[in-house]
Amino acid sequence: MTDKADAANHGIGLKNITEVVEKYNGIMRASYENGIYETDIVLFDV
Repeated sequence: MTDKADAANHGIGLKNITEVVEKYNGIMRASYENGIYETDIVLFDV
């Protein structure tokens, strides 16, 4: 969950993405370095 002031519009995105990755037997890698957030996703059963 987010700690942003506008919590109603933040904090559910990665949960939704993770559910889709799992649904399609995919893999997901997330990283944060030097102020840059990166997510790599591979879906196999699409």
